[in-house]
Amino acid sequence: MMDDMIQKYWTGETNIQEELSLKKDAPYRQDEDQEYFKLLSDFNAIEPSENMLQPLWNEVEKPKTTKVTRLRPKTWLRAASMVVAISLAGWYWQSQHSARSYTDTEVRLAYEQTKLSLAVLSNKLNNNAQLSTQNLAKFSSTQKRIQK
Repeated sequence: MMDDMIQKYWTGETNIQEELSLKKDAPYRQDEDQEYFKLLSDFNAIEPSENMLQPLWNEVEKPKTTKVTRLRPKTWLRAASMVVAISLAGWYWQSQHSARSYTDTEVRLAYEQTKLSLAVLSNKLNNNAQLSTQNLAKFSSTQKRIQK
């Protein structure tokens, strides 16, 4: 009977009267749950009072107040002048670079120059690839001679 009630307690199915009876019978029980229910009955015996927490509150450190300092007018002026200077520099740079428009001939010329430089780069890479395959062939033939 008591084991069934303990099982119900651990699954959360007991009512208040059953839990009270488990706490009352805890000192007379002889199993692993004895100490748990004994502690519960001991905690229930404590009557909370208003001054019970007062010693703990006295030990808690009070937050320290810090002095609020104001920024000097020179600091505000420096910060504002930096923001204005950076904004003007950005505006000037944007106006210089976005105002330029290119003609069709300039665009075609730039395209042809880019195409030519990419072709030269491709040719160089292909030559290096052929040289590396030739070097690999020489290496493998040398390796075969050494192994014989």
